[in-house]
Amino acid sequence: MNFYTADTHFFHDALLVNQDFSPRNQFIFVDDMNQTIMNNWNNKVKQSDTVYHLGDISH
Repeated sequence: MNFYTADTHFFHDALLVNQDFSPRNQFIFVDDMNQTIMNNWNNKVKQSDTVYHLGDISH
């Protein structure tokens, strides 16, 4: 399966407080946000899948 994503913004701690740009107020620490993104990714994407990441991987 092919997946397309963008703007994961790993390590972008300003997203935790800037609700206009990307509401991620469920996280207190950027490490929790990063881990949640990785857990969700690993639960969905299989070894045989292809992921196209279109930009803004991290801050």
